[in-house]
Amino acid sequence: MSDGLCDRTEAAVAAVLMGAGTGAAPAAGGLPPELAAHARSCAACSDALLVGGLLARDAAELATLPGPPPAEAVWRRARARLDAEVLERATRPIAVFRKIAWAAGIVAWIGAMWRLAPAAIEWFRALRGLEWPGAEGLLDLPSGGLTGEPMLVAAAAAVLFAVFYGVWAVWAEEG
Repeated sequence: MSDGLCDRTEAAVAAVLMGAGTGAAPAAGGLPPELAAHARSCAACSDALLVGGLLARDAAELATLPGPPPAEAVWRRARARLDAEVLERATRPIAVFRKIAWAAGIVAWIGAMWRLAPAAIEWFRALRGLEWPGAEGLLDLPSGGLTGEPMLVAAAAAVLFAVFYGVWAVWAEEG
């Protein structure tokens, strides 16, 4: 005996390794009878058989698990993810400037409506004075014309519609 090991410990470990190859556990009769009798009386061989049996069982469980995916598939997925990130990063300024362009267009539209509203009102007033056969009452306006509170409500509704539609169109396009 040396280092607390029995002379037969190596034989017990070899029996466990051979049993692991066949799937027979040491406790299930995978040991020769004389080695099993010795292991019951020797603490070192008993411990070696116990640990070896547990390791053999774990090795058998690991053998049933699927292995890692092929390296080519992992590489392809990583490359596709990298390409998508690069594309998103490259097109980010375009998306930002598209939103800025929509906002500038809405502001320009509001400015044009603000500027053209008096001319449109005058045009409608001029049309009101024209005589069209069969068009009596077609362009009858309220007593104040297109001014005051009704005009303010109509303009506010048009502006809000344009703003919300513009924002929806920009974000729905990216979504």
